[in-house]
Amino acid sequence: MVEAPHAAEVPAGTFGHFYVPENGAPLDKLANFEAALGAGASIDVALIKFCYVDIDAGTDAAALFARYQATIAELRTQNPHTVFVHVTLPLTAVQTGPMALAKRLLGRAPYGYAGREPLFDLARLESHAPDGAAVSVAWDGSIAPAMANAYTDDGGHLNARGRELTARELLRVLAAAARPLQKIDGFVTAVRMSR
Repeated sequence: MVEAPHAAEVPAGTFGHFYVPENGAPLDKLANFEAALGAGASIDVALIKFCYVDIDAGTDAAALFARYQATIAELRTQNPHTVFVHVTLPLTAVQTGPMALAKRLLGRAPYGYAGREPLFDLARLESHAPDGAAVSVAWDGSIAPAMANAYTDDGGHLNARGRELTARELLRVLAAAARPLQKIDGFVTAVRMSR
């Protein structure tokens, strides 16, 4: 496993990753991911994972999703041998206590509020407690999934238990995505991931 800001720097047989700047600016993240992967990369599997702070009440979700689709389509054209794994947005735990009550009284939301291609469904993993029970929050007439408290210590980032759960599933998804790409020598030559 190596940190490599450009696809060309990922050696064969390696899991490459890099931080895609900038948290809170998902369109910039997509542009940086596109630039880092480039055209003609010898990467077998690639994905980008957004942070929970990238999306808020002011985000135009439809426009962001359209930009994501266009970016992946362009990268797929430029890198026809790369499999792109889609990742659902990470969740946060439901905020409780006096701050949550104050936000609700002010009419503000407390924080927390599979197709044909490979999908790493991070949101599904985060929103199911260890016993399998779905975790959700009701707000303004809607019900949305929320992160299970068992997987976070601060309400937004995964703790050790949550990291192990998601790492195991990510490896399973990457292995399944790479199977059609395996070379004669029996292993994937390179994988790229953003964190």
